Amino acid sequence: KLEGAVTFNQIAMKCVYEMFMNIINEKSTGKKSKYRWLTPEVISTYYAQSLCFITEGWIDQGMDDIEPKEMAEAYMYLITRSMDDILSEL
Repeated sequence: KLEGAVTFNQIAMKCVYEMFMNIINEKSTGKKSKYRWLTPEVISTYYAQSLCFITEGWIDQGMDDIEPKEMAEAYMYLITRSMDDILSEL
């Protein structure tokens, strides 16, 4: 269910947030961020929100026209490029 007392977004956000926290904590042992504000929590929330946004949009559109693999590839494209890169590749 995308709507209701406990939404898909809440459940997905919690799971994806925890996944990103694990990855960041594993990869960043002993390292300090260049910016104090960019904590593992902030970074995990940012990427969890973006993934959930993409997934919910796909679900809202019916999931029929676009295969899961294509959605995953599109998401990886977005998160591995800067906005300048994306705009120059349009």
